[in-house]
Amino acid sequence: MPGWTVIGIMALMGFGVGIAGPSRDMLVRTSTAARLGTGAFGRIYGLVYSGLDAGLATAPLIFGMLMDAGKTRIIAGIPASTLRMVTDRMPQIRLPMALPSVLGSTRAGWTAGRTSCSPQ
Repeated sequence: MPGWTVIGIMALMGFGVGIAGPSRDMLVRTSTAARLGTGAFGRIYGLVYSGLDAGLATAPLIFGMLMDAGKTRIIAGIPASTLRMVTDRMPQIRLPMALPSVLGSTRAGWTAGRTSCSPQ
């Protein structure tokens, strides 16, 4: 791969991070306000982002050691099992009343009047 392609790849990566960051922030803000009130924003942001920093710092070390040891099945299994564990134990997410209408009132089986994020 030519060296000049790195600039384009890094620009695409930066664009992806820039698109994902604000939506992640809005999800944290909405869920914090719904569950804990507006006074808990700072504490929750601190918890979320220090957890992200810890995960981003340790994951390459752990997965790198597993890759060096040739444990490729474990590398695919850890994220899959973690995602499964979290989604199985996660309570039903409640959305603000206006959000289902933004998502598309009756498209794909969603109802506009309900406040939960579950299909019919």
